[in-house]
Formats: sequence, C-alpha cells, structure tokens
Amino acid sequence: MSRWFQRPHYHRLSLKTVLSAAFLAAMFLAAGPSFAQDRDTPDAAATPSKFLEIRGSAKSPDERNARDIWKSTEELSEARLGRFEEFFFKKYLPQMTQAYMREDLPSFRDDLRREFLDRDPGNPKTIDQLNDILFRFMYGVARGARRARLNSGKFADVFWIESDLYSMDGTKITDQVQALLPAKKDFHPAVRYNAMLILGDLNTKKAKIVQRPQKEPEIAVPADPYLQAFTPMLDVAIGKEYRPSISKFAQTETGPAPEAVRIAALLGLKRHLDAKPTENAGLKDIVIGEMIKLANRQVEGAGADWRRRLAVEILGTLPYEGTDGKAIVSDLDLILNNAEYPISVRCAAAKAIGNLQVDTAPSKESATKLTQNLRRLAIEACLEQVARGESPVQEMSAAELIASLNDILIGLRGYGDLKPADDEDAEEAEEPEIGGVQAWIGESDQNDFRSAVRLVLTLIVEADKLDVAVVSDDAMARFVRNIARIDRGNPRK
Repeated sequence: MSRWFQRPHYHRLSLKTVLSAAFLAAMFLAAGPSFAQDRDTPDAAATPSKFLEIRGSAKSPDERNARDIWKSTEELSEARLGRFEEFFFKKYLPQMTQAYMREDLPSFRDDLRREFLDRDPGNPKTIDQLNDILFRFMYGVARGARRARLNSGKFADVFWIESDLYSMDGTKITDQVQALLPAKKDFHPAVRYNAMLILGDLNTKKAKIVQRPQKEPEIAVPADPYLQAFTPMLDVAIGKEYRPSISKFAQTETGPAPEAVRIAALLGLKRHLDAKPTENAGLKDIVIGEMIKLANRQVEGAGADWRRRLAVEILGTLPYEGTDGKAIVSDLDLILNNAEYPISVRCAAAKAIGNLQVDTAPSKESATKLTQNLRRLAIEACLEQVARGESPVQEMSAAELIASLNDILIGLRGYGDLKPADDEDAEEAEEPEIGGVQAWIGESDQNDFRSAVRLVLTLIVEADKLDVAVVSDDAMARFVRNIARIDRGNPRK
C-alpha cells in the first residue's frame, strides 16, 4: 500500500472556501450597481449612494493620540477615556461605512488588528475598554439602521449603540426621537457583514504564537474570546428579533438580520467554541438545539447552504458526555444520510463526526451503520458532480469534490492515521491516534471499515486526476464509468 494513502490528501481549496466565495460574490451582486458608483471617483459626490454612511474621518494626529493612549501604562482617566471613545466612535470606525472603504473592508479589519488589537496595551484594562467600544459600535452597525420620526416632525436615519440612537453624523438623538420606522436606506451588506466579523474576532487575551525554525507558526495557547459577544451573536445567528430596552420602540423594530450578518455571527460563534468549547457551558443545550434546527431547516438564498453547514460544524466543536454524545452522533448521522439535503451540508456532518472526542462512543451497531452511510455519501458526492458535468448550466468541480471526500474521510478516521493491515512495519509502529468512526467500530466490522476508507481514498485519487486546467474527454469518461460501476456495487439501502 502506497505511503500516500496513510493520511488524508488535503487540497488547497476546502468546501467552506468554495461555498464562502460563491456566497460573497452573490452578496455583492445583490447590492446592485450602486457598489460601482460608490467608488471614490469624481462623479461619486454627484451620485447619491443608496447606502447609508456614518460621517467621520481620522487624521494622522488623531491616530497618534489614540495609539499613545493605547500604549499608556496608566489607567485611563474619565477625560482620556472620553477622547479614546470619541476617536473610535466619531473618527476611526465610521470610515468602514463609507464608499471608499467598502472596496477593501478586509484591509480595514487588518489595520484595526495591526494598529490596536494585535498589540499589547500599556495597561491591561485598556483592552477591555476598547472591546466595549468596538462591541457597541459593531453590533449597532451589524443590526442595521432605522428611520426615526423626530419630535420636530422631521425624519432622520439612525442606528443603535446599546440603548441609544445615533444619527449618521454620530450625534446621540435618543431624546429627540418620537417613533421608529423601517429603514428606507441601510448600511451596505458588506459593511454589516464585516461589522459582525469584527465582533466575533474580539479577544480579551491574545493567542500565544510559537515560531520554530523552518516551520509554520503554531498556536501554543489559544486566544480568550470576548465572552460578552457570545449571546448577541447567538441571537443574530438563530434569527432572533432585536428588541431594544426602550419600550416605546419595541414594537417598531424589524425582523431577523439578513443572511450575510447571520452567517458572520455563526462564524464568530464557531471561533468562540473552537477556542473555548466549555466556556459557555450554560448555553450549551440552547446552542445544540438551535444548531440542529438550523442544520435541518430547508431555506432558500445565496448563503443558505453555508449557514446550514456552519451550524453542523458548530455541533462538531462542542464537548459531549455519555448519552449526549450518542444523541449528537445520531443527529449528525440523520443529516449525512438524508439524500434531500445538499451534499455540502451532509459532508459537514461527516466532518463533525470526525471532530467529536473519542469517548463520544455510539453503539457498535450505530458505528457500522455510520460506516455504510459515509461510504454511500462518498459515492453520492461523485454522482452529483457527474450530473453537474452533464448539465448545460453547471460545471463539475474536482476541487469541490475532493474537499467533500476529505470531509468524509475525516468522518471515518478522525484526524489520526490509519494503520494499514498490509503494512510490513505495522506491528512495530506506534499505536496511532484515532478518531471518528475508526474509534468506535467493532473488531468484526474492521474489514468493512477499511474497505470504506480505501474506497474514499480511491475516489480522491480519481477526482485528483480531474483537478487540472484541461480535462480530456477520455479521463472524464473513465471517471464516469468508474463511478457508475462503484454505484452499482454499493446501492443505497
């Protein structure tokens, strides 16, 4: 057996990357032609934007003053904290809503990290104060704008910062607002999406990175995520309506956040749970219940499959014990075995099973059924791509297929190495770390399990031959014949 088959063959494109790229492209197209007209061109000022912008700009002296405050070892006085807040609320952060910045919002996030969040403050308390500022602003922008009828009879566009309403020039006008109405204009979808991403990236303590000679940097100690963001992100992710604390406005609020913002909230939740899976133990049952609902909810939209996939991935990051573990394996098996669900969601369920800790042990019968279901899922992932290749409106994606098959391989083997039965050095080799179905399968079913693993590895090899710029008709025909032959020998039960 070739050494290449000892470990999953991970390719440069994950299925998540493919799905996220498609979704983000759809999100920007949905924003309409005004995205192009919002660019910083001579005509931009003459063409009103259909998206809201918060006025404000940060000059070099302002940034230097803020960095000086950040570096200061002294606890911030009320006056210095006020200047710090004013810089971010009225100068630095509003820039992300403006037309010229919308073309490169990832750079805005990178600059924020480089200038502040990735630097140690002079006083440890200052990071808490900056997190609080960023949380309030980003949550308000992510939730979107409202139309306010003022006491004077005029109307203004506003957004929430905690329990106060602010106009687009950064002025607090809560006392002047008589009623709230649905917004006629809002922040650009990409702005709201990136605001929620920033919210999910906040930390109370940075990760410790170890750099060894001639090796990639490694995380020695994971970051401590900003816990105050967890519940708001969960509310946004599950589509809970935003209810402000001011009762007279409670009934005038709009519904759940848009798809893009909900996906960003799910990404933030996953990051929190990856870093500190037991930190929000009190909310674990709620998270499990809501993620199972999301995963099984058949919804339409550009990001629907990505949202369901993220919900499944979150289920795979949580710690389980005893009967909880058996129940979650069963829930994930139902998802991966449901032929009506998208392949991407089903493969996410396979990967989530591979992520579960080894002591989350289902019965031997359930493990055997899982092996059969994962084997069948691999074949169906190939059949879907073959169908796409024969369709006049779709194209086959070898990279997407390889990513799906790797997810299934993780479901079978976890992240450890499988010790092959025909390896001459197997007896002398160290016992490998095992996970996924490999950790639970009974001795009598080992042959079936190994057969399933070899089938998936073979399919990866076949798909890899198609992962080139130009695929010959002969190569495609061989792939289709091989999949048809394998399908006949492994009917769905």
